[in-house]
Amino acid sequence: MLGEIMLVLLLTAQGVAGDVLLKRAVSTVGDTRVFLIALAALVYGLAAPGWYFIMRTVDLGVVGTWISSLTIIALALVGWLVFGETLSPRLALGVAFAFAAVALFAFASRNGALCPSSSPTSSFPEGVSERREWRGAAWSARHGLEF
Repeated sequence: MLGEIMLVLLLTAQGVAGDVLLKRAVSTVGDTRVFLIALAALVYGLAAPGWYFIMRTVDLGVVGTWISSLTIIALALVGWLVFGETLSPRLALGVAFAFAAVALFAFASRNGALCPSSSPTSSFPEGVSERREWRGAAWSARHGLEF
C-alpha cells in the first residue's frame, strides 16, 4: 500500500511538472515554446505506465479523487511560490476542501490509505477471483466483446 501511495505522489509531481512546463511555454516565444510544449507532452506520456499500474490495483474513483485533490493542492502552492500568483481566500478554501477530500479517503478506507479494488471472492462467479475481472467481463458481455 505504501508503494501505491508513493507512486500516486510521484505521478502527481510528474503531472505538476508538466503543468509548470506548459505555464512556462505560455510566456515564451519561438523554438523555446515548441520545445517546452513537447517536453511537457513527454512528461505527461511517461506517466502512463505508472497510471496503468495504479488503475489495476485501485478503484478509478478513489485514485481520481486522490490525484485531482493532490494536483489542486500542489498547483496552488506552485502558482503562489514559483509564479507569484495570488492565493485568494476563495482559492485557499478550495485547497482546504481538496485536502479534506484526500483526508476523508485516507481515513474512510479499511487500510487507511488507497482503497484497493479487489475484495473478498465469495460474491463473484466461480473462476473470477477479483472484482476488476468481474466488471471487465460484465462490460465485455454487454458490449458483445469476446476475449
